[in-house]
Amino acid sequence: WALAAETMEEAQHHFTSRALSRMNRDRGILAPLDAPDTAAEALKAYDQGRVERFRRESFVGTGPQVAARIEELKNRVGVDEMAVVTWTYDEEVRRASYTHLARAMGFAPAL
Repeated sequence: WALAAETMEEAQHHFTSRALSRMNRDRGILAPLDAPDTAAEALKAYDQGRVERFRRESFVGTGPQVAARIEELKNRVGVDEMAVVTWTYDEEVRRASYTHLARAMGFAPAL
């Protein structure tokens, strides 16, 4: 799972929906993704240390940051190919994430 955006702050904002989904899932709650602002409010009810660990361990950031993490994982586990899945509340954010990541990995022309 990976999410890339123009800035780390933007990526973390959109990741908030996924973070809440993960915290809920671990409690047996399966539901559609909430909007980031709604998710941010709901995340306050969870252990903030756990939420922050999940944020740090997730592949979230700018295109180059996420690409570097994916490359490191690829090399560590010794595979030639990997698939990337991005869950976001907003479809356009998901598409933009794939574009940022593709550019960072040299699969798409730069703007």
